Amino acid sequence: MVTARTAIVSALLNAPSLVPHVVIMHLPDQNTEDNDNFTEWLRQMNVPLVRHRLSFFDALPRNTWKARASGYKHPHHLNIGAYCRVDLPLIARDFSPKWRRLGIETERYLYTDTDVLFSNDVSADDIVDGRLLETFVGGTEVFSPSFNSGVLLVNASALFEELPAMRRYAKERAFKFFLMDQQWMAEYFTPFPAPFSADRAAFWQDWHVNVSKRIGWLKLRDSRWNARAYAHPRETEQFPAIWHWHGYKITDVECWLKYLTNSSFELEHYPSVHGRNNIFRRFELRGKCKFIDVISHKHTSSLCWLRTYTWLRAMQLRMDELAATVLSPPAPPVTASA
Repeated sequence: MVTARTAIVSALLNAPSLVPHVVIMHLPDQNTEDNDNFTEWLRQMNVPLVRHRLSFFDALPRNTWKARASGYKHPHHLNIGAYCRVDLPLIARDFSPKWRRLGIETERYLYTDTDVLFSNDVSADDIVDGRLLETFVGGTEVFSPSFNSGVLLVNASALFEELPAMRRYAKERAFKFFLMDQQWMAEYFTPFPAPFSADRAAFWQDWHVNVSKRIGWLKLRDSRWNARAYAHPRETEQFPAIWHWHGYKITDVECWLKYLTNSSFELEHYPSVHGRNNIFRRFELRGKCKFIDVISHKHTSSLCWLRTYTWLRAMQLRMDELAATVLSPPAPPVTASA
């Protein structure tokens, strides 16, 4: 829960327009009344904790479940957190009356993964940038323009109305989505050629009639709202408001810094990765750390991305230090001695 704490602290300090909520997903047989340090920390920070059980859990085939820990009590533990985003309209609908009383907008909400840091305030109008928000605005993948669901601005009513059809679509696909909710949402809101399976022709024909009326999802300006440390904003762009540890995590940065300090490394240039024509730079640390093997020159020059990663790490550590002080016991009073 460390990344969740740092995300919340950075939002409270740097994005005062936001009202953070934390969603914790539970399996049907899990006890939701846990009283750990994180829930106590949220209480002290006055951040609402939303406990939610996945609404379509029973519809999921067993082959979509993933074993995450051999000692886990549930025989087929599902990574239900990855499907959380699909149920967010239901959660938003439950909170709407309370939000209205507090003067919080109910028609649009911002969702982020926990591995983000806020460095500036966030405005839904700025994110939309004059476009019509018919469904949602989402970020892109690490090194491609494909949809990534880690940062979303959602039209709550529109997505709520689509949920029944989305579930029918997922059931027809037998929930065979390699990237779970991310691929599910991308396929549903992005029309594509009918599949080769003849026995599904009627379903797909009907689905395409409906989906053709939609414009799909809008793309975030990643450099501002979904920034990654390897992709520096240009001098003419605004500084990122949301940084996302997407692709490489703080643990990777710790590993790089450790071996840069205590070992040697090499930079290897080689052309064409996966059929692309760019020249890529490979960061080789004798196999000890995750390779940085697909960072192109259009995103970075020399090792400037490493400086940004190091800065982002320092920012995260500082947010974590501030978060830890909330649960620290108060200092004993100073008494004057005679």
